[in-house]
Amino acid sequence: MRLVAPLLLMAAACAVATGALAAGSYRFTALAPITGASQSFGVALNDLGVAAGTSDSGEGGGPNGATVWLRGVPTALLSLGGPGAYSSAQGINNLGQVVGDSTTTEGPGHATRWTGGTPVDLGTLGGGHYSIALAINHRGQVVGYSDVLVGGLSTTHAALWQGTTVTDLGTLGGSYSSARSINRWGQVVGSSTGPGNASVRAVLWQAGSLTDLGSGYALCINDAGQVVGTDGQVATLWSDGVQTSLGTLGGSLSSAAGINNAGLIVGNSLLAGDVTGHAAMWQGGVAVDLNTLLDDATRAAGWVLLDANGVNERGAIIGTAYNSVTGEQRGYVLRPLGN
Repeated sequence: MRLVAPLLLMAAACAVATGALAAGSYRFTALAPITGASQSFGVALNDLGVAAGTSDSGEGGGPNGATVWLRGVPTALLSLGGPGAYSSAQGINNLGQVVGDSTTTEGPGHATRWTGGTPVDLGTLGGGHYSIALAINHRGQVVGYSDVLVGGLSTTHAALWQGTTVTDLGTLGGSYSSARSINRWGQVVGSSTGPGNASVRAVLWQAGSLTDLGSGYALCINDAGQVVGTDGQVATLWSDGVQTSLGTLGGSLSSAAGINNAGLIVGNSLLAGDVTGHAAMWQGGVAVDLNTLLDDATRAAGWVLLDANGVNERGAIIGTAYNSVTGEQRGYVLRPLGN
């Protein structure tokens, strides 16, 4: 498989050193939840440093909703269902548009786009009841999935929204597909089942065609057409028709969730013994535990980085962390020193 979109000439290359990074290479910021919530999850980060994710109250019965953080200050996004209804944020672009899902006044969650904090219901595929938006590019194209009636049966299909017009991206022949990421050229990656739904395959949609990348899940594509995800066990990179296993932090499982245009890859991995997992970065083909790059004060305060969900063009990373001292769970942003 060779991707046909032109390579992006990097005007703003990732400002991360190519040599081995040392402890204290990044500045850690915990993302406080909205008032009344007890925890937060960091999911996406644009190149201006605006973070998006979700604040949650766990079992406390408080607010649960899509949240954006500007300079670390949380702002709740309004749900389609009004105050107190559930929503989540899954993606953000450089225009500050946020996408995710939100419960409606009728009940089911619908794919939602927020512009200037105002939610827009993106709707579902034909006959569907629920949908979710998972990513948005800088042109405002949105991808995710929706249920859809096929032959009278409810199935789940990958969806592309342009404005409020939704397109069914189809499957490899099975009843399931999901679109997870879209780059500036409109190339979309995700996963799909084939005939008989025997296995899940990583897939690429481009120029009206669907390409099977191999077993697993494709989770992110950059503007150069490089794709990352997992082969079902280990973090994987697909580039110029070559599939490369990225390895782990010593455990049996890993997954790559994000890649920027400089090729910096982030995700998570189990540690040796498979007892716990940590946020990971792949540098020069080697998995690095992001916790080893925290400064002494951050580690002494009890922070443990559980996962890394995205990386922007400045090399800043977003994910979710746990505090072993206070028991708090917080979204976080790591910014390379000097940025």
